[in-house]
Amino acid sequence: MRNKKKLKQAILNVHVAVVILVITIVSISSSYFVKAEENNKKIIMDVVENYFAERMDVLSKLEMNSSIKNYLLNDIDYYELDTLIKYRKLQIGDLRFKKINQTVELNNIEVEGDKAKVDVVLDEKITFNDSSDVISEESIEHNLTLICINNEWKIQHDDFDSDFKELFEKQQTNTSRKVMSSNNNLRNIQKQILTEEATEVSNKKKELEKIKTENDNQEKNLNKIKAKATKFKFKKYDREAASLYARKYAKNPNKDYPFYGKPDYKGDCTNFTSQCLYAGGIVTDNVGKYQWYKLNSAWRGANKFYEYWNNNKGSGSTKGLKASKSIFKDIRLADLIEKKPENAVTHTVIVTGYKVDSWGFNDPWKYKYDVLICQHSDDKKSGMLKDYPLSAKKWSTKDTIYVKISGSYK
Repeated sequence: MRNKKKLKQAILNVHVAVVILVITIVSISSSYFVKAEENNKKIIMDVVENYFAERMDVLSKLEMNSSIKNYLLNDIDYYELDTLIKYRKLQIGDLRFKKINQTVELNNIEVEGDKAKVDVVLDEKITFNDSSDVISEESIEHNLTLICINNEWKIQHDDFDSDFKELFEKQQTNTSRKVMSSNNNLRNIQKQILTEEATEVSNKKKELEKIKTENDNQEKNLNKIKAKATKFKFKKYDREAASLYARKYAKNPNKDYPFYGKPDYKGDCTNFTSQCLYAGGIVTDNVGKYQWYKLNSAWRGANKFYEYWNNNKGSGSTKGLKASKSIFKDIRLADLIEKKPENAVTHTVIVTGYKVDSWGFNDPWKYKYDVLICQHSDDKKSGMLKDYPLSAKKWSTKDTIYVKISGSYK
């Protein structure tokens, strides 16, 4: 009887030992995998931060460095960056950076096996060489996909919104509708973009040379606009007030207005520029077929606003905004610029500054070769620009509408 009890006790002890061993193994295994994931995240963070530091360095110098390929898995992202650098070098102004303050904010890291996704917000304050007294501010959200190959994490794709990226991808689709088989297609895309841009820059230089010889008296004096009828009185546009408002709320939206961001709305760009116009004294308009007042469709929609100013034609007999289609050389402080890539306007920005060579400072707005803009986008953290060079965004001439704001009738 005693032997049976001893045997049962021994078996029970063995079971307990096995259970303890299994729990210990599971605990050690779980701890190992947690530690491995933490190590992977740290490695990924280092890769991402080093990548953006290198990317900022080549953009700062406008000199491509092949070492950036160490971070990228495919050639498309590399060629896109290389084309952007070559494009910026073509511009009249010097778009290298004199000073740069970049903050890399890693919002989310998801690791699953040998794949990872990282959400990053870059907040940048840049001083360009040709406008050292202006701090241009930009916020961009990057969604990175990474993959581990031979124990090295590589960036498989860098997804972010920008006008230049949009252009590059559009050309990529046009050039290669099937499969991008080699770098030859990428070179062709690069060549096409740069050839078209060189032509545009050349035309802009010729235009500058032309207006340089013009008589200053030939420029129209907008201050002499007079209403021909007396029903509505003309109110001049306060450009300084509109510009000050734009610069104040470019990166930090005014809390007195809703923000029309994703996922419910397409973007806050026109809501923002409408606020700027209103701050500049443009009167709201709720009369007639075309109307513009706080938060209506024309106030917050890029194409609806285009329809408003293009059709309303404010005058002594018509209430509302007095605006007209213009050209680059006639754009002034707090005028608007619209992007119309196809059949509809998709984006609106406001002008808050200029770039000019030293010889043109006697009349800088007339002799400018670039303008600075402020904009809102579809995200409070991403796509928000303050005093940023328009040329650095890459809008083609055919897609760009310059809107001269004269004032309004009330």
